[in-house]
Amino acid sequence: MSSPGTSSTGQTVIENVKPKPSERERENLRKLIRSARKNMKRDNATVKTFTCRDPYDIYNENVNRRQKQTGLYYSMNDHKCPWDEEHPECPERLNSIKKRLEALELDEKCLVRQITDVEIPDSIIHLKHSFCLIENLRVICMMNETTMEEECSQYDSIFINKDTFSNALIAVQTVYELAVDVALGRLQNGFAVVRPPGHHAQFNDYNGYCFFNNVAITAEKLIQDKMAKRVLIIDYDVHHGQGTQNMFYERNDVLYFSIHRYEHGLYWPNLKESNTSFIGADEGKGFNINVPLNETGCTDSDYIAIVLNILLPVAYEFAPDFILISGGYDAAIGCPEGEMKLTPSFYSHLITLLGGLAMGKIVVALEGGYNLDSLSESVVMTVKALLAEAAGNILPFENVKPSVWDTINNLKFFLKPYWNCFPLTETFQYPRPVNEKNLAPSLEVNVDEEYVPFEMYLGKPEEKPFPTRYNYPQLAPQRKEYFENILNETRSEHSQAPENFTGYVNEPNMALHESPYFTSNVPERPDRFLRVIEELEKRGILKRMIEVTANATVLEELFPYHDSEYLVKTLINKELPNTKDLFIKDESISSILASAGAVKGLLDRMSLRQITNGLAIVRPPGHHAHFAKAGGFCFINNVVLGAKYAINYLKYKRVLIVDFDIHHGDGTQELTYDRKDIMYISVHRYDKAAYFPKSTKADYSYTGTGIGEGYNVNIPFNNSRHGNTEYLLTFLNVVLPIAYSYCPDLVLVSAGFDAGVHDPLGGGYNIYPEMFGQMIQLLKPLARGNVLVCMEGGYNLTTLKYSMVMCAKALLGDPIPMPSLYFDEVSEDCVASLKTVINEQKKYWPVLKVHKKIGDRCIGVEDKAKIQSIMARLRIRPEEIDDKVMEEITRDFTSLTTV
Repeated sequence: MSSPGTSSTGQTVIENVKPKPSERERENLRKLIRSARKNMKRDNATVKTFTCRDPYDIYNENVNRRQKQTGLYYSMNDHKCPWDEEHPECPERLNSIKKRLEALELDEKCLVRQITDVEIPDSIIHLKHSFCLIENLRVICMMNETTMEEECSQYDSIFINKDTFSNALIAVQTVYELAVDVALGRLQNGFAVVRPPGHHAQFNDYNGYCFFNNVAITAEKLIQDKMAKRVLIIDYDVHHGQGTQNMFYERNDVLYFSIHRYEHGLYWPNLKESNTSFIGADEGKGFNINVPLNETGCTDSDYIAIVLNILLPVAYEFAPDFILISGGYDAAIGCPEGEMKLTPSFYSHLITLLGGLAMGKIVVALEGGYNLDSLSESVVMTVKALLAEAAGNILPFENVKPSVWDTINNLKFFLKPYWNCFPLTETFQYPRPVNEKNLAPSLEVNVDEEYVPFEMYLGKPEEKPFPTRYNYPQLAPQRKEYFENILNETRSEHSQAPENFTGYVNEPNMALHESPYFTSNVPERPDRFLRVIEELEKRGILKRMIEVTANATVLEELFPYHDSEYLVKTLINKELPNTKDLFIKDESISSILASAGAVKGLLDRMSLRQITNGLAIVRPPGHHAHFAKAGGFCFINNVVLGAKYAINYLKYKRVLIVDFDIHHGDGTQELTYDRKDIMYISVHRYDKAAYFPKSTKADYSYTGTGIGEGYNVNIPFNNSRHGNTEYLLTFLNVVLPIAYSYCPDLVLVSAGFDAGVHDPLGGGYNIYPEMFGQMIQLLKPLARGNVLVCMEGGYNLTTLKYSMVMCAKALLGDPIPMPSLYFDEVSEDCVASLKTVINEQKKYWPVLKVHKKIGDRCIGVEDKAKIQSIMARLRIRPEEIDDKVMEEITRDFTSLTTV
């Protein structure tokens, strides 16, 4: 407990005094202990240690950690195909990347190393490869070219020259040394630009341009040397990394996640085990996740849907302490191997979304990517994201491909028994039990609401001898020119992107507004502003941001946003309704006008690209202020003023307001309800209209009116007291999918912290400071990083100031610690609320239609044929179904229901 201090009003303030725990809090503690005991029975590798910690421990342990340097490590580049000069896996790949990074001077922001000498011992390679594999490559490299090519024909998609062995060793060494530097805290993260690639290399087989598995060896060595306990490997190369999968298939300390082109096995490497049902074995069950794409042309929308629905939920539950990425860029637009349509910007979104995991310890290792323009541009955006620069622009969500929805729901079916992060996924019995004389209803499915998992494999792996020449796709000249034009536009946009700067306003007038009576009993007091500034200064954060000098708004400038008569009556004449949540004195108008000026000033700088994002430390708060009515400590609506100002004067087109204050922003809703250029999303406590502001208009069914219908999203919580896990699930399942669909060019956050731990108005809600930082981190990829965090509520001074610091650190690009998450104890009320919101909103936002009830079994091709046959025969008129036909139908149906 800290010692008493003195507020600006002379009142004694004790910041860290915690109220005695309520009965509900005691019950939560008992649940926590039960959960700990239950988890201790699980395997040691997956046990999370539960201790009764101070809720501010994670903050205090991590608050001084800041973004370190990004590593850019290059391997040698002499490996090439001696008998095919046109081979796409060529030295020009590395050269084009290096040239583009240097042109944008990104290399000057990184620690650059060129690894030239082989120093890695064979013993490290032996961690994942046989002695024979290593020695065989050493020998082949000394053969003449003819014999060398003959040897290569024994391996699928392989070429070798005299430098292959040394270059393959140096590639492993480059990835490993970079990972060690990140793991030991010398660097924040990094990109290893290496050749040859590695993710197809197996224990005793070269495969797919790969010899030694760079990422798998590095993961194994990090765990062996206790530099990491849980490693997440993400593989977004368009080809499945079957080598990596096989090396960790029975392990639960490595989670392998691969998104790859599959086409039901018709696409290379043509393996059955690249499908969704291959989720690991033994202790590793659930820790191998394949996301097979069964058609070409997948876009940013398809991939982001996968990230939000599968990758992020599982990754947050897995809680890795290190992330390795097999960075293949052959799914990028223009690559003839992938035939996908990912923009370079997608990769910056992915890296930013992952930034809240593993304290930002991310190492990307180059794998594939064979269009030199899209490859180099995609690496540029990856490196920019590692440097905490703003993510690139992507288009609004298109309709996600039905085949991608099917894959996502297949994965939920297979993964749900092993992960608790899919509580919204319901199952149903399939086929349904019905009267044997009426089988049709048992097989029919409401495709809008239900999905029956289905897998199909049509592939056949190639056999020896394998072709060694010209066995790769190439773009026709016309298609090549088409993609070059698209990428030239992208290149121009990336060249003009500003650096990442965070702005703030420190206006002392914010502290002038206070209650003239009973100050110590009023939670909205000047110390809220003063303590936040004090903590930001103490942690050295203010000096890392740009201080914006903003002119206070004059009263007349508020007239477009609020009723002029109301403003004069309230701010000049100081006439207020007699309520506990409103007070005013002579100096209050200075605070109110300074708040408006701060928001506008930060937006001005943002529009001029002098800052990327901003922190508006303002009071009084604003989201309860209506057009002609004050309420809930609020007089003018700062965020709505900012949104309308940005649209009317700064030429922004779509503004997203995200409000996570525990109270519904009834004023914000009223002021934006009929607009589609301002979207309002509110996550709030509702308690069926029993909680302030006690209006039924805060319920899920209020979605907007006129052209604004569908642009108001209320996420109301009832009864239960929610914490970090519920809010994370809310962001992943509702907030982010809708936000990406809306595609704003500005994000304003009504950042209220009264859902925070120990808040006197929060009624037991339990959000920790680092979780607020995580929410900002998840919003950062939107709007090219143009995010303005505007302070609203929050009345426990310690929680408030710590939470604002975490938000500031997220804006700055600092690593945000993982909050305590309990997916196995998610509130039933939260799940019910989210389902209700999704059902209401999916008519406006098709991305939410992925949420379906899932059948309790996966059917194959034979099952599907039987179902189609049964349904066809049941369409016969009843009098034409004789005993023999009925016997056949019953036999087929019985075989379906026997698992």
